[in-house]
Amino acid sequence: ATQLSGRIPALFWLFAAALVLYGIGETMFGNWGTTLLVGRGLKATSANSALAAFWASVTIGRLLIAISAKWVRSTSIYMVLPWAIAGALLLVPAAHTATAGILVFAFGGLACSGFFPMTVGYGEATFPTFVELAAGWLIAAYQVGYGLAAFGGGVLQSQVALASIFRVAAVLAAVMGLLAVAIARHQHPDGRSVASIAGAT
Repeated sequence: ATQLSGRIPALFWLFAAALVLYGIGETMFGNWGTTLLVGRGLKATSANSALAAFWASVTIGRLLIAISAKWVRSTSIYMVLPWAIAGALLLVPAAHTATAGILVFAFGGLACSGFFPMTVGYGEATFPTFVELAAGWLIAAYQVGYGLAAFGGGVLQSQVALASIFRVAAVLAAVMGLLAVAIARHQHPDGRSVASIAGAT
């Protein structure tokens, strides 16, 4: 078991960094996705439908991951999700119709669905000597990513096209994919991450 020993283990910061990057990716969909779609010529109602598809897919995806974990190792699912997020972020600027927007956002929701609760669950399993601290700090890391994307995205739009910001977020999601590999290597088959997904909010 990992011991606290008066300081936070270096491994913990991999978990935190992954969730900062995840917060950026999710927030690009949640806060700026509709703005980009409207800028591409879609009606506001169509853009809002795409956003609704995103959040619905997040919920559905968590249920599907919890079920599929009976047949597929949770770490295998975990390592794929960041690359799916990166792909979805790259596809958003290419969505020029209502149907395309809904499909891309639904895919993005599925990609985002499990990464946050699984990372928190893995963190609790990896650092059992300070579970409450680990969970709290990991949630805070996600919130940092949210803030960076929510406020930084608005500031950057005066200098950079929103589509380019989505592409940068996709690169960050790829970095998250590399961190996910390192995190997955420290997990055991009986980790608690998947069990927590269905009840995650």
